[in-house]
Formats: sequence, structure tokens, C-alpha cells
Amino acid sequence: MAPFATERRGVVVNAAIELRAEAELQVGGDRYRLEAKDLAQVVEADWDVMNERDGWLDLLKAAVRIHQLPPCRLTTRSAPPPGKQDQYAAALGGFHRLDFSAAGVLVRPLAVPPAFADWLARHIIVCYTGQSRVSSATIGRVMARFVAREAGEVAALEGLAALGIRMAEALEAGDEREVGDLWSANWQIQQRLDPGMQTPVMARLEQAMADCGSLGGKAAGAGAGGTMFFVIGDDPARAARVAAEQGSTVLPLQWAWEGVRVW
Repeated sequence: MAPFATERRGVVVNAAIELRAEAELQVGGDRYRLEAKDLAQVVEADWDVMNERDGWLDLLKAAVRIHQLPPCRLTTRSAPPPGKQDQYAAALGGFHRLDFSAAGVLVRPLAVPPAFADWLARHIIVCYTGQSRVSSATIGRVMARFVAREAGEVAALEGLAALGIRMAEALEAGDEREVGDLWSANWQIQQRLDPGMQTPVMARLEQAMADCGSLGGKAAGAGAGGTMFFVIGDDPARAARVAAEQGSTVLPLQWAWEGVRVW
């Protein structure tokens, strides 16, 4: 994240899973009809309403404004829970290492052994905690401390970048134990950056997964709610049941080897 990534370096490893959002656009008519099927929300209005930011389909309104669409029907459907998604993973699909710097973003596909990718798909448990991820305040605090050049903050952010390099290597080597260890190491550094990244619900889920033989796990993104994922050694089905008992929604995991499609 800027300014750390642009002044120093940023390294992210991500993988896309098959939880897709779809948007259908039909141009015509006298007014706009915006509908989010997964949220059960509908807006029917004239152009003036497209400029309103009132928490009611604001993302769809923004799409209309940005593209200067004429009266139309815009319908969306989303398999993931409501939240923000990483645009690179969604656009590209597959496994990638992303290196961020002042020069831009260098994208490198990862050659994950197919057998190991299959093993990960069977042994990773993706858990939506039921808490919306509100991490902007957390990220703001972290970046303010970096700008102030607090030594602990700078070292922790450098540590996260170094772990990203090691994670890419572990995935290409097919090292399940190293992948789990690196996830946990990443999560520990995140919490050192700001304790608010782990909510009480997340802490209880993490302990429950440890009791089920988790090899490691972390929050997706900056934490502070949202989704966590864990790699389970011996009995991922049992871990999924326990996660559901903790109140989490266990999301299906199938790798998306292909990114955004337009048809």
C-alpha cells in the first residue's frame, strides 16, 4: 500500500477463486433501472439520482456516471459476500506475484504444480466471519506511523514484503508446511502493525481452526473483519463443520484460472 510500496517495495501473492460477480447491461427506455440481485435492492430513477451517494447501489450509480450511460437496465449478481475484492486477482485469474514500486506494478504468474494446487483446493477452508471488513481506519493508522518513520512499523512492513517473496517460492515448490507457516507469520506481523486487525470473532475462529489441525492461516486483506482462510492438514471437512459452528460461512473453493470475461 502507498506510500510504503512506492517509497520502498510491496510484494503481494494472490490467487483467484471461483466466486464471480456478473453484470448485465441493456440499453434503452426512458429511465434507469439498477438492480443488485444478491442485495435485493432496486433503484428506478432519472439521471439526477445517479449523482446521489446515499448508500443505495452507489457502486452501480458510479458505473453509470463514469461511463456516461444512457437510460438502461443494469443488473448485477454476486456469489461472494458483500465486500471489496482485489482487482488484480479478479482481472487475471490464477496465481500471481505482484511487485509494487514507484515504477508501477510487475505481475508474474506463478508456476504452482497442478497436484499441489489441487491439494490446496481440498485443504484450504475459506471462512466469511459475518463481519463486514472496515479496515480503512486501520490502514490509515499504519500508514501514518510509516510516514512518521516509526522503526517498528517500517520493519514490520519490510517483513511483510519479504514474506511475499518466500510465499511465491513456497507455492512453486509445492511446500504445504511452508505455506501454512508463512500465512501465520504474515498474520502475526499484521497484528503487530495494528491490534485492530483481529476482532474477537476472528480470534475465536483462529483458535477453533488450530484445534482442528490448522497448518496456518490469516485474514484476507487487512483484516478487521471479513474473510479468513486456513490450510488444514488432515481433516478439512471437520474443520469446515467447526467453522460453521463458530458462525462463519464456509465459502466453496475452486481456483479461477481465468479472469474477467466480457460477452
